Amino acid sequence: MAQRCFGQAVAYLITAMEKWGRGLQIGCGPLVDTAVHGFILDTVNYREFCAAHFQGRFLEHVPEIAFKYDGTVERTAPGRRSRR
Repeated sequence: MAQRCFGQAVAYLITAMEKWGRGLQIGCGPLVDTAVHGFILDTVNYREFCAAHFQGRFLEHVPEIAFKYDGTVERTAPGRRSRR
């Protein structure tokens, strides 16, 4: 499962960078989102990935929480709690 999620995280990041600046609002599901965040936190490998795939451009993580006023954060936040 981890390998599948990581593969989808890489696919999401590549797609996001290829579509950069087109005004598209692309996102991913919660499992892939977790994998994306895990990869971003592994900064050395993430920076190397960006350098290899994006000609040195770095895809920064910029949460859009401050820009959303439609209630989506409040509706999705309870689903993000740790499930044990």
